[in-house]
Amino acid sequence: MPIPFLVSVNEAFNNLTSLTVIIQGSVDEAFTTPKNIVSFTMPLADLKVGAKIPYDILPTEIKGLRYLRTRYEVVGTAPSTGKVTAGVVGAVDEGYYGNV
Repeated sequence: MPIPFLVSVNEAFNNLTSLTVIIQGSVDEAFTTPKNIVSFTMPLADLKVGAKIPYDILPTEIKGLRYLRTRYEVVGTAPSTGKVTAGVVGAVDEGYYGNV
């Protein structure tokens, strides 16, 4: 059964060159050996309010991993503005990019 997942921009970013969003899984809560499940990089020009980072469902690689987290990596200068929200959702709206 697919698990819908959404990462959306709530506040526009400034300064950075790009933002990489990485979904990681682990068998333990401490993420002693995290596994990168999927990642996607968005340039500053695309990090506007309402933008959706294209993960519409979590890939099957999460099987057997009890814990999930989202990691963000900034390329360039650290931004002073910008917020994203990420999480499992009931569904992702139609007209969305599609799964990467």
